[in-house]
Amino acid sequence: MKGSPHGLCVYRSNRLERLAEALAEQLAEPPEDVFSPECILVPGRGVAQWLSLELSQRFGVWANVLYLYPRNFVAWALGRVLEAPAAGLEAFDPERLLWSVVSTLRPLLGRPEFEAIQRYVSADVSGIRYFELCRRIHYL
Repeated sequence: MKGSPHGLCVYRSNRLERLAEALAEQLAEPPEDVFSPECILVPGRGVAQWLSLELSQRFGVWANVLYLYPRNFVAWALGRVLEAPAAGLEAFDPERLLWSVVSTLRPLLGRPEFEAIQRYVSADVSGIRYFELCRRIHYL
């Protein structure tokens, strides 16, 4: 699988219906290789299901699609560029990213621009606030 037969297209809107319409217009012309799946980046499973419904209503049939979420899109794209799915992608593992944030944030807390965060996490001696803050940052 080389990627989307339609290339990379980026559309932005605060209206999901407009995005679905732009995607449908892009997909109106059949690709050269009908067996190559369309790869579409979506924010979550609910949007993927809604989009499948919208496109199936528009085209009559909607199949052979790969919905990628932001977390797995980076690994997927790098795997295609590097032509080795596992080559250097372990750095994008969600658990590894969390621990990277945990270890990187602590030394920064002494800086003046991090004063509010330092007050927030130092008010909790158990360290739960610090860990939860790191978890939230790693999900961004």
